[in-house]
Amino acid sequence: MEAVRSLLIRYLSALIEKSLPDRCSSLNIVPSNPGVMNKFFVSVLCFTLLNLSAHAQETWDLERCIREALDKNLTIDQIELNKQGYDISGKQLRRERIPSLNMSSDFGFTVGRVVNPATNDFETENSLYQSIGIGTGLTLYNGGRINKSVKQNDIYVAAAEKDIQQAREDLSLNVALSYLNILFAYKNADIAENRVKLTKDQLQNLDRMIQAGTKPENDRYDILSQLATDEQALITAQNSIENNLLVLKQLMYMEASYPLVIDKPTLSVDTAQAIEETPFETVYATALSNQPQIHAAELRQQASELSIGIAQSQRIPSLNLGGNLGTNWSNLQRCPTDIL
Repeated sequence: MEAVRSLLIRYLSALIEKSLPDRCSSLNIVPSNPGVMNKFFVSVLCFTLLNLSAHAQETWDLERCIREALDKNLTIDQIELNKQGYDISGKQLRRERIPSLNMSSDFGFTVGRVVNPATNDFETENSLYQSIGIGTGLTLYNGGRINKSVKQNDIYVAAAEKDIQQAREDLSLNVALSYLNILFAYKNADIAENRVKLTKDQLQNLDRMIQAGTKPENDRYDILSQLATDEQALITAQNSIENNLLVLKQLMYMEASYPLVIDKPTLSVDTAQAIEETPFETVYATALSNQPQIHAAELRQQASELSIGIAQSQRIPSLNLGGNLGTNWSNLQRCPTDIL
């Protein structure tokens, strides 16, 4: 990277020094100090390249990779939207406990034979009318359907929260595995590169021995075959690095061309307890208590059991309390004195 950047700086510097006088002469412009201008352009170019290089060499540790993947994962966003749907359903169910209030109004014009709203007699005059009504209702008892539905929805909300936790843990685990696979791929590439170097050293030593007459020339083909095998293993290890980097980029929703450079920490497993030393019952009990998907399944089982009670409540008669109040007006209304 340093060699390429230096070569690019020198090339562009020479290009600027060559093209600037020609362009100025073609425009009949004489620069006051060409050297200062050239240095200015070169300085700006170097600063830009250094910034790009610093951005390209930015390292990503495991925590940052996990945080980036969690922020951009669409599956987690979908599960969170499902939870928001359950929250909205819970609000709607709780509002069923509140008495309802309805208000209506009607206004119209009639032509021909109509009923006088004041005398209930038929009239043949054209008239205007308006009616206003208000009503309220309250469910006193419906077999506990509302309470059971609210409780069921709360359980679904809790299960959705466990689903979100499980999705976050699964994604974090996948990112960690991809990160470790990259570290192992780098280590395998280093080992393969050392083998190639060692085989080349053996080939040089063999060439000296062949020149000295102590070894036959046929032995050289064996070393060349081993060198080809080691170089193939090196290429395979390098491809493994690229493939694992691509998997990690996909988990973080990055572009394939992004120059991802991961941090290579020093791992120590001396203080880690071997899983083989832990009893099976302990491992199983720990998994049951810590796995969110187990808790989510148990919660959904409870919610399904409540569905039985909700269905049975439809057999029970419901008790509702309601009232309505209304009035109407018409221009055909007459006072009793007018009638006399």
